[in-house]
Amino acid sequence: MRTKKVQGLPVTVNKGDTYAPETPPMCPRSRQICIASAKKGAGKSTAVASLLEKMGYDRLFLCSPTALSNQGMVARLKIAPEDVYNPNDAGVLQLIIDEVERERDDYERYVEEMKRWKQFVRQLKRDDPVFSIPDEVLLSFFKDGEFKKPYHKYGGRKPFIGVAFDDCLGSRLFTKDIRLLNATVILHRHVAAFNNEPGAIGLDMYFLTQAWKSNVGTLPPVIRNQCTTLLVFKTKSEKELQSIQEEIGGEVDKETFYRIYEYCTQGRHDFMFIDMFPKEGLHPSPYRKNLDEFVIPENFSASDTT
Repeated sequence: MRTKKVQGLPVTVNKGDTYAPETPPMCPRSRQICIASAKKGAGKSTAVASLLEKMGYDRLFLCSPTALSNQGMVARLKIAPEDVYNPNDAGVLQLIIDEVERERDDYERYVEEMKRWKQFVRQLKRDDPVFSIPDEVLLSFFKDGEFKKPYHKYGGRKPFIGVAFDDCLGSRLFTKDIRLLNATVILHRHVAAFNNEPGAIGLDMYFLTQAWKSNVGTLPPVIRNQCTTLLVFKTKSEKELQSIQEEIGGEVDKETFYRIYEYCTQGRHDFMFIDMFPKEGLHPSPYRKNLDEFVIPENFSASDTT
């Protein structure tokens, strides 16, 4: 094979439109499309709750027909009652998107008010502050007998927001409303785009399902193709595991993938965690046993745990 360099056509990264919330060092990156696939009782809700708890979200939504019977997860993640939705309700995903856009609007409101506040403070420091400041400006900051700085519930940070869909296969969301769901998965990084600066709030999405593929309300190919992290629990379906290996396990050969899977799923509630975008320099492997043990593929064997 021969190659020849072309001058003047390097690939360069776009500037200013790559905003993504930071996550703790050992957690996956933000902008998640996470899938947890396991039969009932395997522990996927507990596993995903453990991950969500550590990611550092400012606000979480839960969309589930079984939310009332899963109050432990709701309480653990401090999900507000008004942020719990039923996937069989009409337009449920749009309602969640509307809430994310309200968070965007509140952030932008704060940014604009802070610009006015800083100008107001500069005017106050002048020799004739009171007479040089319009009454409407004075009144906008004067509250409870004093001048108060604008308030934002996240301290001026862009909020980090996620939603978990638990046992939603076969629901209205995955049937009649599937087009909006597919579109939102593809564009999740762009949900609630900013009006006055590059980027968007975005919406991390977590899907808890009893089947990677199903004949009833199947997990759509769009969601599987956009997957950034995957939790694979023990399965008796060789066909399902083969499908996961073919779609997600491309980092290693088939034999190595199956050895890692067998090692990671030894215990009843153990799972194989696959991260398609591990953090360079921090995560030595895309593969983990549960969340707290990296499995490094090089020369891996099930008996080698070092």
